Amino acid sequence: GNEFRCTGYDGRVLRGLKTQSVSPNTVTLLDNVSNFQLQYGVSDVAENSNGQAITYVTADRLAALRAQNQQVVALRWAILLKSYQNQVQQTSAPTFALLNENQVTLDSTHYYQVFTKTVSLRNMKNFVRSIR
Repeated sequence: GNEFRCTGYDGRVLRGLKTQSVSPNTVTLLDNVSNFQLQYGVSDVAENSNGQAITYVTADRLAALRAQNQQVVALRWAILLKSYQNQVQQTSAPTFALLNENQVTLDSTHYYQVFTKTVSLRNMKNFVRSIR
């Protein structure tokens, strides 16, 4: 739907050390989410990238890149939020493009805001540096 949710799990379940006995709790973090995109920053171990992301890709390309000895060292995400009520009267319909997605034109009766963030995975960055 239009909610951004977080489902909590016991870390031991994710590692296979324990079976899930109780259904996990899901918490709504954001309402009125119009779009959410995620990209993975990959670093090439063979090149001298020093654990820095050399390209950002979507999840469908990860398997092929991992086969070429590339590691995920960063995450980049973008969220497009829509105002709760449609009491805004803009003169033109706004257009937005999140990360690698095509540009979309939205209605002019809501206010929209884009939030983006790139996070470096420090432990992976150090891992890539150490295996060269």
